[in-house]
Amino acid sequence: MLARLDTALSRAAGMQLDPKAGSGSAPRGLPARFAPPALAAAAAAAWLAVALPVRAQTPARPPAPAAAQAMPPVLLPASPQRAPSHREPPPAPNLLSGLRSAAAAGQGAAALGMQEAVNRAVRWHPSLHNARSQLLQQTESIEAARSGYYPTVTAGVSSQASNNPIGDTDSQHQHLAQISVTQMVYDFGKVGSQVDQAMAASGAARAQVLLTFDQVIRNTAEAWVEVSRNEALVEVAKQQVASLEALTKLVKERQDKGAGTYSDTAQAQARVDEARVELLTAQSQVRLWRTTLMHWVGMEMPPQIAGAPTPALKGTCKADAASRRASVQSTAAVQVAQSQLEQARAGLDLAEAQLRPTLSVSGSVGRRLGGDYGLPGTPRTDASVMLNFSMPLYEGGRLQSGKRAAGYGVSAATAALDQARLDAIQGLQNAVLQWRKYSGRIQVQAAREANMRITRVLYRQQYLQLGTRSMLDLLNAEQEYYSSLNDQIESKHEMYHQEIECLYYMGGLRNAFSEGEVVSHAISAPNLPSQHVAGEVQ
Repeated sequence: MLARLDTALSRAAGMQLDPKAGSGSAPRGLPARFAPPALAAAAAAAWLAVALPVRAQTPARPPAPAAAQAMPPVLLPASPQRAPSHREPPPAPNLLSGLRSAAAAGQGAAALGMQEAVNRAVRWHPSLHNARSQLLQQTESIEAARSGYYPTVTAGVSSQASNNPIGDTDSQHQHLAQISVTQMVYDFGKVGSQVDQAMAASGAARAQVLLTFDQVIRNTAEAWVEVSRNEALVEVAKQQVASLEALTKLVKERQDKGAGTYSDTAQAQARVDEARVELLTAQSQVRLWRTTLMHWVGMEMPPQIAGAPTPALKGTCKADAASRRASVQSTAAVQVAQSQLEQARAGLDLAEAQLRPTLSVSGSVGRRLGGDYGLPGTPRTDASVMLNFSMPLYEGGRLQSGKRAAGYGVSAATAALDQARLDAIQGLQNAVLQWRKYSGRIQVQAAREANMRITRVLYRQQYLQLGTRSMLDLLNAEQEYYSSLNDQIESKHEMYHQEIECLYYMGGLRNAFSEGEVVSHAISAPNLPSQHVAGEVQ
């Protein structure tokens, strides 16, 4: 203990004094009251305040063996009764680092592959709920049309007042409760045409649900591809900026040594500025497409993406012509047009049926209410049964005009079906041709990139060592090299884009992304799935 006290006193005595202060000034970093005469006393008091409580609570121990004394000291965990240690406390956790870690973890959790992005989109997007609600609406219209096959039952109470006695009574007031039933017997296809029209409308709504699924999947996948494309362009732009900055620094050093000119430096700096503009443009495009993807998948923050496109895209544009023509007939757009044609034909049948007669049976039962029912023996209840036969004779040409309009509707729907098939075939053929173009270009672009990689190295050596190349040659080689990288990125992602288009026009997007179960539920379940808003997708 005395040895430790001596050490503390010697350290206090050896503290550096401020050279500008006098002999009675305090050491640098200490308050003014710690003058050198009292420094030793203050150090001793501080040491005693620390050491004595600890020694007072620590029981005496027998001397350790020599082997134990030679071992390095081991720090044991403090017990609850032990006095708190006066050593320097461990550093407090860095809150900023924690926030950054949490943000990084959040970004990592939010990173979406193409498959996951599509899964989120088809489970929340409002357009799907809209199409689903319209399907349910049209389904109910089928039941409404079928009700024409069933009898109509009505009941009511009527009250009549007259200035003369009513019927065989002396009363000028009469109250009558009545119930009636009407049943259609034969209407020459009026109700049947209404049912067919409603079923065709329901089929069109069902096909519209499928088309909406295809559109949501297509747009989500293409937004994901665009994010991937522009992120790759950002990385190439960063490499280009770094390479040109290093080259500019080298040219500047040569200028300072008299081996180069200012024009070379200015030209190199101009290329750096151009590369920075390309980088800023690519970064803005990344933000734009991340925001677009955010809206499709229903998230509150622009998501990060991860992984590669789904393997189901590969080879979709390689199908033979016969398979492509057959698959076009099953696309959702063609199904919508086909259902609309059936709806138009049912409307024409209904318009023709409206010109024909209708046969029905009706019956009614009425009972007088009140105290005076007429002559003695007059029944209080009246019953009747009627056979009705009705046919429109003249309505100002309304029915004939409706029939002609329905015929034009059939012609328009037929043309719309042909147009839908043509659009699908044309879109598929264009996608196939575009995919072939980019698949052929990417091989040539890879060879060009390899040649430019060698060229830029040779040009740099010739510029620095032989002086046979100018700075313009060197800058052009750099630009050509990174341009070849950008071209490969563009071609690769254009191939992804065209593969999505091929699947879209062949009606295979839902199967490619394994959304068959979700689609089946959407077109068959009696109730809508719960609505989600952006940020609530689980």
